[in-house]
Amino acid sequence: MEVSELAKTKKEEVVEEKMSKMYIGPTISKYHLIENSVYLNTYPNNVQQAIKEYPIAAKLFIDIEKIHKRNSERNRIYYGLLKEKLGGK
Repeated sequence: MEVSELAKTKKEEVVEEKMSKMYIGPTISKYHLIENSVYLNTYPNNVQQAIKEYPIAAKLFIDIEKIHKRNSERNRIYYGLLKEKLGGK
């Protein structure tokens, strides 16, 4: 097998990882970031702006595969902190 063929084979073996996250934080109306929304591959501008203003929100995006951990103590604490920062907005 030639080097170029081997490189092509290896390249085909690489599986492109895609992001699939769910936002489990409180709704942030100002940015239309809704609790339980799912995002694939990238975050839209409104989500990026929400994270910029409320950095703790970034901690409340979890991998879909880990959805069973959504009610962990850590996530509940982050949820409460963000909810408090939002002031019920």
